[in-house]
Amino acid sequence: MTKQLALIERNLLIDKEAGISSSAVSAAVRLHRAGWHILLLAERPERWRPTRKTMDQAMSLQGKLHEALTEAGGDLDGICYMDSGLFVQKKSRHNALEEVADRYGVSTDQLTVISGQSRDLESALAIGARAIATGTDNPPAGSRLAGNLKQAAATLLK
Repeated sequence: MTKQLALIERNLLIDKEAGISSSAVSAAVRLHRAGWHILLLAERPERWRPTRKTMDQAMSLQGKLHEALTEAGGDLDGICYMDSGLFVQKKSRHNALEEVADRYGVSTDQLTVISGQSRDLESALAIGARAIATGTDNPPAGSRLAGNLKQAAATLLK
């Protein structure tokens, strides 16, 4: 079986009202059980402020998401924090995705980015990776469209 790597926008696993989305977690677990490596894709926080008594919000959320996936029978390989902002060049995002693919021993055509953020999708397409747009009415040309993470996972598992 060929290795596959899915970078999933972290926010797709979070329901603003209910917290962590069980249906999105189930979709990620289905991919993991089918042999996919699962990484979440998130913006790098402006400030990392862990202290001895508390963890910053990003690290706390990472722990909760990892726990939810593990409890559902899957696994999370990690979270890829990407630089964002006015002065971040597209090339640095492209390089970051290529480094992730290299780290996991896959070519860029074995990498799929599932996101509602056009900058993530455009970066994926620029390096020859697959892109699945979720929750957007205007996906970049060349990306597939899925209503949510569950539909995106079903597309990949066909």
